[in-house]
Amino acid sequence: MSAASPTPAAQPASAESALLPPVCLAWLGVLISSLLLQPRAEVKMLFCPSRSGCEAVLGSTHSALLGVPLPWVGLAFYLTMLGLLLCAYGSGAGKLRGWLVAPTVWLSVAGLAFSAMLMWVQFGLLHAFCGLCTASAVVVAALVWATLRAERLVENSAAPGNRAVALTLALVTLLAAGALILPALVKPTDAVAVVDGRTFTRAELDADLAATVQPLRRSIYEREVAWVQEKVDTELLTTTAKARGLSVEALLAGRPKEAVLPEIAAGRRIEILLRKPPLRGLKFDLSKAQVTGPKDARVQLVVFSDFQCEFCIKLAPVLEKIRAEFPQDVLVAFRFYPLDKNPHARPAAIAAQCAAEQGAFWKYHDRLFAARGELSDERLAALALEVGLDAEKFAQCRAADASRQIVEASYAEAVQLGIEGAPALFLNGDLIGGFVEYEALAKRIRIALGTP
Repeated sequence: MSAASPTPAAQPASAESALLPPVCLAWLGVLISSLLLQPRAEVKMLFCPSRSGCEAVLGSTHSALLGVPLPWVGLAFYLTMLGLLLCAYGSGAGKLRGWLVAPTVWLSVAGLAFSAMLMWVQFGLLHAFCGLCTASAVVVAALVWATLRAERLVENSAAPGNRAVALTLALVTLLAAGALILPALVKPTDAVAVVDGRTFTRAELDADLAATVQPLRRSIYEREVAWVQEKVDTELLTTTAKARGLSVEALLAGRPKEAVLPEIAAGRRIEILLRKPPLRGLKFDLSKAQVTGPKDARVQLVVFSDFQCEFCIKLAPVLEKIRAEFPQDVLVAFRFYPLDKNPHARPAAIAAQCAAEQGAFWKYHDRLFAARGELSDERLAALALEVGLDAEKFAQCRAADASRQIVEASYAEAVQLGIEGAPALFLNGDLIGGFVEYEALAKRIRIALGTP
């Protein structure tokens, strides 16, 4: 019987040796995830140098799960695994060990499936390579083997457990991960200058220069898009020509590349990862706008709109309802943005400006939107009579250049800012979208007022 049974000395060694590999792998996973959270850590740069595939992977639209960056998801996964394994390592009860190790098996299998999907995204969709991301996938795969092996060995083991080692490993993990994660959590100072204790911040700089800088950012973005598109086009032409045993010139056969590219791009996986610079922190000159509401309102809504566009028509009653619900807290400012595709948009905008000259802009504004795009010259004149405008003054104003210049100046500002469509709605200088449902807009306003 003694020959068939393991010796008491062999049992503890067997249990500890079974748990150490998954513990070490989980610990390694914590460090990898912590490094991925670092923007420019020197150690991370050894695995992810500048302009490597890491930037494409971590900066892609696939780098978050439900809005949470994947390195944070990975860190939570590995810390959970490590916590369960260290508790098992420090426990002397065989059944408890089994209960603690069993979930790690299922977690590691789920993690392996998720990692496999991410590797497919990395290599199949993005055609990029992130060393740390790939290392994490390898660690997860090894964890499946290590936890399965540990589950078989520890449940019936009579090993006493080693709480001291478990606690030491937990402390070392927390210190190492904390040292790496803390810089990711602590945001850099917002100060750009300090004079005799007076601090000037990046937020102030952006607020004052946003309207000036935005066109420059737009210009830079357009140049970047042109560069990226040229690289994509060249790659498509080169690889297609090579696959067909032709030169690029022979592939084009005298045709412009714009005529060939749609055909050869069909079925290819192409993803442009550039993102437009957001419209934020803009300060609008309200003297150029038609305004309703308190001038010192804590919330300013500026809308660039077109009297004939479908979504502008839908947004108008939403803003009217907002004006009624927040009469003392919200200012609404209207800017003209008549789209070229709408034939009656400019005449309607000019007519609205002429209504403003007689102090009836908002009444006329409401009638224009209520007309739902039926804005012929005769209709514009009829609506003016309905709101009590002087018909002769109204006609003279519409024929004059002054009102047209105001409309065109508003249109030019919208184009310069990079606004691509109407409506464009700004809340305290930040673009929040085009058409916004009432409930969503009211919620944003309450948050801005501090009363969610």
